[in-house]
Amino acid sequence: MSMVNHTKIILGVAALLLCLVIATGSAAAGEYLLADPQGPHRVDYLVVAGEPFADKLDALCDHRAGQGYRVGIVRMPDVAAEFDSLRAFLHHAVTRWEPPAPKYLLLVGDVDTVPTVVAPGALRGWMSCPDLATDFDYARPSGGPIQLHVGRFPSRTPAELERMVRKTLDYEANLPGGGWQRRLKFVAGVGGYGEAIDRMLEDIAESMIATSVPPVFDIRAAHASPTSPFCPYPPGFNEHAVEMFNRGSLLYMYVGHGSPTGVDDIRWRGRAYPVLRAADSDKLAIREGLPIMTVIACHTGAFDGDEDSLGERFVKAARGPVAFIGGSRVTQPYANALFAEAFVGAFFGGPETLGEVLSQAKSTVIAHAFSFRRMQIDAMGGAVQGRENLPKMRQDVVRQYNLLGDPALVIRRPALDIELEVRDGELHVAAPHLETVELTLEYDRITHRRMLPEQVPDPAALEEQMTERYRRAHDTLLRRWEIALNDGAGSTPFVAPERPGRYILKAAGGSSSGFLVIDIPE
Repeated sequence: MSMVNHTKIILGVAALLLCLVIATGSAAAGEYLLADPQGPHRVDYLVVAGEPFADKLDALCDHRAGQGYRVGIVRMPDVAAEFDSLRAFLHHAVTRWEPPAPKYLLLVGDVDTVPTVVAPGALRGWMSCPDLATDFDYARPSGGPIQLHVGRFPSRTPAELERMVRKTLDYEANLPGGGWQRRLKFVAGVGGYGEAIDRMLEDIAESMIATSVPPVFDIRAAHASPTSPFCPYPPGFNEHAVEMFNRGSLLYMYVGHGSPTGVDDIRWRGRAYPVLRAADSDKLAIREGLPIMTVIACHTGAFDGDEDSLGERFVKAARGPVAFIGGSRVTQPYANALFAEAFVGAFFGGPETLGEVLSQAKSTVIAHAFSFRRMQIDAMGGAVQGRENLPKMRQDVVRQYNLLGDPALVIRRPALDIELEVRDGELHVAAPHLETVELTLEYDRITHRRMLPEQVPDPAALEEQMTERYRRAHDTLLRRWEIALNDGAGSTPFVAPERPGRYILKAAGGSSSGFLVIDIPE
């Protein structure tokens, strides 16, 4: 064979390989792409991707497949060529594909490439918007109960998508466990609905956290009310709120008023100071863990606007939250209270993935089963906005809150696998997988708050005084010590507090944790 012929053969093979690469795209597009949306597919984790994103999902699809999911990618142009709407395609997928039907739906692309549903809301008046933007209609493509857990990567560019995918993979596969898994951050604005209603909202929030959040978690709060002991020095509130974020936590939650560009200001001594702004995404540099961010407020999750909202900017930041849940339009205080209660209950109630948590929270709001707290919330909402409007607000709120992130995200809660027992004046610890355990004895959150002393403002030292008040409001610690374990077990002398009240004994080591409630009677 001549050198010329040999060269022609090599070039021909190379051209054939190049054609195959062009035809099939990346490994993900080739392996996971469902070229015919009408076909009888069997999929657990369904991705609907806009152009040019379908071939940028190799790592994420490989990761989900490695978890046991059957993964399928459908390009939005293929959907549009075969179906009247995305919802019609999803109805076909959940009813006509091979059972079991898809469980998770990830939309990849901004609304220009993967449309959302923009439709009128049920409520009229009360400063409501004429429409709402929602991906929740895709969760119920056949109507009735929720069929799909839905989330969206609102990417406008491949670089934005790459950052969101990388954070998702880091969160699940690479982040070391530690204290961030036991930290929760709550930031709250002022309702402004009058002293009585604002006080009732605070009481409901306090009760919700006390009953729904397991005592093993460490809570840090910042309340944008200068009279609250949980208010840091107002001129530094924004810096403090960002630093709370950057320290890392499992959950970062804001409750209050909002807009697409930020949340409400704190007002103090005739001036307004920012709390969180969309532009603060440039300051995000989380040092430990990647929090899930939930904002119970108007507009902060408006993902269908021309400019990126706070939620979009935060979730696209390289060291921002791994996922964001927020409202796309004006959200009503009554419905917000219901949704916040349902979300917190679901987040700490057992579902493994964030999509399941959000679906459970919305199902709870829809069902609206009786409870004492919901009776309180209904009474408050009915008194302000009329009982006839309450069902409409419940209909709207489940459509207004959307997930910007992967619905199959596995929440990195700490494992409650350290056993504690006080017996015969000793604390016995069992943690077979650990060599040492850190122990803390703390006041219960509500007990500690009631012990906080009143302060008389000193105009000459307000910054120092408010900073010290804020520190004391969070200082629930009575004792901290460490115990070495032998074959996963150990004991240490333990003397219960003398002062009557409720105390929490906590144990921590890596991703493991445990707690024991100690009640000292009067």
